[in-house]
Amino acid sequence: GSADPVWLATIGPATNAAAALDRYPELCGALAGITMMGGRRDAAQPREHNFGTDPQAAAAVCNSGVDVRVGDYLITRQARLSLDDLPAVRAAPGVGESLAAMLETYLRRKQSTWTSMYDPASLTLALGEDFLKLDPTPLRARVHEDQVRFDPANGPSTLRLATDIDAAAFHADLLRVIGIA
Repeated sequence: GSADPVWLATIGPATNAAAALDRYPELCGALAGITMMGGRRDAAQPREHNFGTDPQAAAAVCNSGVDVRVGDYLITRQARLSLDDLPAVRAAPGVGESLAAMLETYLRRKQSTWTSMYDPASLTLALGEDFLKLDPTPLRARVHEDQVRFDPANGPSTLRLATDIDAAAFHADLLRVIGIA
């Protein structure tokens, strides 16, 4: 038999996902859905990198008819790892030392005490709403002044945006997945 449908997770701009959906329209019916990190629900906020790099592609994926779930910048930004997590990360079996060294180097170069786990947070939308809660309002994406804007859909739509995150529960689960907790 055939395999169960899979979720496509975009990491970064949606250019490749939009090209794949355009070239292989049968993907729309084969995918369980698409998770994306990008955009900003609040139109007054500045451009976000993932959707701002190729807004036409982001809007095309959002409006593809596939079940699309988006964790926007302001929501996923709350999912963090920090310098305070380094001892626990270092203790993870196997890759702990290396992972901690990479995280520490990254944070020091950024001159920051924390970094967001944008994409890992948005990926959890493929599993349900354990950490990010989706707005039940169906939306459409449009491009205005090189930014993706979200409007209530006038008709059927499968695009939904996250409106809230349980950052503490996400953080605990991320550490569990890494093998720390």
